[in-house]
Formats: sequence, structure tokens, C-alpha cells
Amino acid sequence: MVVIAPDPSALAPLAVGSALMIMVYAGGHISGGHYNPAVTLGVFLRGRATARDLGGYWIAQCIAGALAGGLARLYTTMPPFPAAPDIMSAAVAEFLFTFALVFVVLNVATTRGTEGNSYFGLAIGFTVMVGAVAVGPFSGAVFNPAVAIGLTVLGVTSLPVLIIGDRKLSGFNPGSSPRTRRACRVRTRWRQVNSSTTPISLGLKGYSPTSHHR
Repeated sequence: MVVIAPDPSALAPLAVGSALMIMVYAGGHISGGHYNPAVTLGVFLRGRATARDLGGYWIAQCIAGALAGGLARLYTTMPPFPAAPDIMSAAVAEFLFTFALVFVVLNVATTRGTEGNSYFGLAIGFTVMVGAVAVGPFSGAVFNPAVAIGLTVLGVTSLPVLIIGDRKLSGFNPGSSPRTRRACRVRTRWRQVNSSTTPISLGLKGYSPTSHHR
């Protein structure tokens, strides 16, 4: 909601990172705080989750992302249009910070050396905040397949992929570069041709998480 508002605040990255931090602290002791399929995959590969756990988490995360996107539609009048990212820039940005997020989660929430710490939620939330500030203009700073599905349901993008490159998502204004002007022309043309069309969703800000200390 904070990043799709007509006039998104410059504090949107802080709001998103703080919300994730709060949810990690609130749900970490119940489920491990796995709000991100990428993080769950990392925990699974580290041997801290079974294949059955992996499937269950992914189903819950995707459904939750789709429901969140549907709920957000009730509070926004933002017209649906497809994202027009520079795929290479978006792919690199999303890869780097999704990797960073999973790396941080695994090291603050699943290792013996940091077991029992009280800063895990802060570290995870701030990783997302830093990523949003750093690469938001290039990819939308999704870092979470569940968020990507929610955005598809919301109608912000018609791309059923993990990379969401629409500049509106991050609340940043990268300026009137040729890339941005080209994206605007694509959106305008798409709205003219499909003004009555509602995008089909697949389902996935939440945002990410923590894992049990075992």
C-alpha cells in the first residue's frame, strides 16, 4: 500500500522494512517467520526444513500473497498496467538483494553462533529497506515471489515472474531517462487498447522472514 499510493512517501522503504521486522518478531516463534519462498528454499537447502515443510510453506505464502493483492485492490484506484522493466537491470538487482536477504536470514536465524540473538528481525528488515533504497528504481525491490504474485493480483503488473520492474512500485523517481520514457509510452498504449481489461493473477510481500533455531 505504501508504494502504490498516488504520491508515495520517501519513507516507503523504511515502512516496508519495518513492517517485515515486526512480522518476523511476531511470527518467528510460531512458524519461523517464513514470509518469503526464497528464504524458505534457502532454509531447506541448509537442511533446516524438510521437503514437506517446503511445499507447505510455499502454498501458504503464495495464497497469502494473492489474498493480500486482492485486499489491496479495495483500497487503491491505481489503474492496471503491465510493468515495463529493463529486464537485465531488474534481474541483476533482484538476484543480488534476494541473495543478500537469504544470506542474512540464514546467518542471523539458523546458525549456532548467533542462536538466541535479539537482533535477527532488525537485520532482516533493514536488509529489505536497504535493497529498496538501492535498487527500487530498477526493479521495484520485490525480493519475494509472494510479493510478485500479490502485485500481479493487484494489477500493478501482468508479468507472472519474480522480477517486477515498474518504477511506481518503489516510490522512487529515476528521472526522465530514455528507458523511463519508453516505459511510459508502453503503459499509455496498453491502457488505450486494454482500458477495460483486468489482468489475470497467479498469486504471490509478503516479504521475508526468519527460521527456527534448532
